[in-house]
Amino acid sequence: PHPLLRDHPFASAPVPTTPRSERPSLEVSFIVCTRDRAAVLEACIASIQAACRAHAAFAAELVVVDNGSRDGTSKRLAGIAETSDIPVTAVSEPHPGLAAARNAGLARARGRVLVFIDDDCKLDRDYLRDLERHYRSGEKWLIRGGRVELGDARDLPFTIKRCEARERLTPAVHPGGFVLGCNMTMHRDVAARIGPFDERFGAGGPLRSAEDTDYLVRAMLLGMPVEYVPDMT
Repeated sequence: PHPLLRDHPFASAPVPTTPRSERPSLEVSFIVCTRDRAAVLEACIASIQAACRAHAAFAAELVVVDNGSRDGTSKRLAGIAETSDIPVTAVSEPHPGLAAARNAGLARARGRVLVFIDDDCKLDRDYLRDLERHYRSGEKWLIRGGRVELGDARDLPFTIKRCEARERLTPAVHPGGFVLGCNMTMHRDVAARIGPFDERFGAGGPLRSAEDTDYLVRAMLLGMPVEYVPDMT
């Protein structure tokens, strides 16, 4: 929980604290963490680029965190960055664990809105249009998550969310899976207030999962809503 943040081993990790007067012009930062998945990563990046081209007025960047890959990911990222029509920042984070990689992405992201996408996911072409519509409401002190569909019918229906109703997390609902970290977004000021991801959680960490669930709980303890919106895919 957030009140014990000072006792956490990650308490000194950097978080985005850009003052309002110095906020950059970028609207959104896509943060993708990866490890030894170069083949699927390229498809993920291509979908982000396509979504950015479809809504070019919404200035975006892509931050890709390589969490110790040994499959040539860094070389492929360098080639993608040279030819990309959106800014691409490749970050190397050797400390293993998804939470550590997410924190490295947070530290480098410059956008007003932060979007976490997993390296084996693909965005819908209209993702940015839907994202802009939701943030146009002016409500920024919350975490939002969108629908996650099964990309390959041959895969198991695991870590997906297909609910059609818009809803907010309440204390009566278990937070696990309410918003999935593979499609999670927040204003950078929200991330600065909650702090870094707890590096004990997440793939590659001691507890191996639930870094996103822990983040949702910490947001709620600070009085910030968590919202699921089915039209952000």
